[in-house]
Amino acid sequence: VGVCVHLALCAFLQVAIGEYLGESNKFCIDVMYSYCDQMHFAGSDFVPALRTFLSGFRLPGESQKIDRLMEKFAARYCETNQSLQLFASADAAYVLAYSIIMLATDLHSTKIKRENKMTKEQYIKMNRGINDQKDLPREYLEGIYDEIARQQITLRAAGNKGLRLPAVSSEKARRQQYTVEMQDMEKTAKALMEDRSHIQTSFTSATHIEHVQ
Repeated sequence: VGVCVHLALCAFLQVAIGEYLGESNKFCIDVMYSYCDQMHFAGSDFVPALRTFLSGFRLPGESQKIDRLMEKFAARYCETNQSLQLFASADAAYVLAYSIIMLATDLHSTKIKRENKMTKEQYIKMNRGINDQKDLPREYLEGIYDEIARQQITLRAAGNKGLRLPAVSSEKARRQQYTVEMQDMEKTAKALMEDRSHIQTSFTSATHIEHVQ
């Protein structure tokens, strides 16, 4: 019983931490920035770095909170890997991080039938042009797909209702959903880049993105 209580408490705390770090008030944002700035991703591949970032908490359910967390992660990853020269800007890292979350929820959701799960080719198509209108290397995206397919990223604790998204039933529906999300990012990008002077690297933002449970 004691072990079960301990595990339940840990899960609850991880959910609470994620909700807190995603809050919009200045103090919570400062805490989240300090939390992320303690992490050193130098020399780490993108997916392992994302796993490390998410290991101490569970993503909150609100898209705006997820947005703030992913933005800071992208900035920190690029800041600590300036010699990598893979991403044209933190914008690309941010969109890629979001696409990995979408991929992880799609591949490992029990609500999506096997025949409707995202294929490797679909994932590559979804990420076309995200690197300053250019594509990331195909083999790089293939490696990400294979890694996520092999090992799920833990995005939420058991019993947490976070990451809400209706299951898509076809490639066309998934592509339409992703296109809407990318268009929303583009619409808000310029304003966000001007407003967020406290971040050295600019970002795009998806305020209407949702996630598969």
